Amino acid sequence: MPVKRCQSNKKPGYKWGDQGNCYTGKNARQKALRQGRAIHASQARAKGWRGHPREHAMAARGISSRNISYQTRAEPSSDYFRLDTGMPIHQNMMENPEYFREHKGIEWKIVWMSPDQYERAIDKGLRSEAELEGKEADFEDVSQRIVPSHLEEIERLMMKLEGEGKKIDMPSLRYATYVNRYHPEEPKPFFTQEGHHRTVAARNLGENLIPVLVEFPSDPRERILAEQLMTATIRGAIT
Repeated sequence: MPVKRCQSNKKPGYKWGDQGNCYTGKNARQKALRQGRAIHASQARAKGWRGHPREHAMAARGISSRNISYQTRAEPSSDYFRLDTGMPIHQNMMENPEYFREHKGIEWKIVWMSPDQYERAIDKGLRSEAELEGKEADFEDVSQRIVPSHLEEIERLMMKLEGEGKKIDMPSLRYATYVNRYHPEEPKPFFTQEGHHRTVAARNLGENLIPVLVEFPSDPRERILAEQLMTATIRGAIT
């Protein structure tokens, strides 16, 4: 059940499904989500379920357990990342997975991996994309993409994580395809990522496992193309 738009005293706001209060003003959407988590946890307790608080939070946001891939035997957790990228398109995608699968051709999973695995995914994605275009990657090692001007940003992130104790947005990997209008018969895969600096900052602070939102095509033919840009870890996690 998603967060819905509503009105209270002629003011726009958000509410949880059909049974939540209509919140207006600052942080209205977050308040509606919090109420959704509380409603879900209450309903689950009434049925005798004692799940982890994170499971209630994910269920309240419409995140099914099938959209979580654990690259470890035990259920992981992160001291630094929350299960949100901070991007509205991803928030909408996570709250409406069926719509995006059927109408947008997009699926997603939250994959828990090490910071090193995340960097290897960046390396593989960018390097393979360049090779398919007949080019050479503009770096020898993915760590070279962290240039001196980025170090200040990474240091700032580390100070924020240590000093404020607030969690930051999780990284993301996007695998998709595009069609060149001059050669529509030859679709090609492409790759983008967000969160390399955040990942490096968390690794520098000792984080060994991080959540990553992985976006990929729902169409099997397009997915085969996109898999050319994936590491074995990513391919295994989304199948």
